[in-house]
Amino acid sequence: MDRGCLAGFALAVGLVTLSGCVAPAEVPVGPMEVAAPPPVALAPVAALDAQYRLAQHYDRGDTVPQNFAAAAYWYHHAAERGYAPAQLALAQCYERGHGIPRDPILASMWADLAASQMARGTSDGDFAQSYRDFTRFRLTKPEVLEAQQMATAWHPISSAAP
Repeated sequence: MDRGCLAGFALAVGLVTLSGCVAPAEVPVGPMEVAAPPPVALAPVAALDAQYRLAQHYDRGDTVPQNFAAAAYWYHHAAERGYAPAQLALAQCYERGHGIPRDPILASMWADLAASQMARGTSDGDFAQSYRDFTRFRLTKPEVLEAQQMATAWHPISSAAP
């Protein structure tokens, strides 16, 4: 096994250890609909960061074969649990149609959620604010309102379901 595959395996094993979940054999390519599990404690930040980093590896093809659907799956998994960097990355997936169907309204919703959590005056926070504004610029006023209402109604789900 080469070093790239080994690193990808190690990252996935670390993800299993931290979060108790693994990537499915077949990653869904349609809209990411995840049913909310029964209420339990939210995922530890370390587990969400591991999921986000695994998604980055799939997104870039770094140590694993590039797979936009797998990247979108793991970004979505961490984003649904409230991890702002994954929310921003998921917004970009929806904006570009990478691994999931293009949806500018969902892109705006996820960008809004990420921007609301990231501190202004930091490079990540400023980028999130700019990206949120970019996604809104491309929408009609009713679509912006819909995205904002979706973001306002959104609540993180627990870490029980992979």
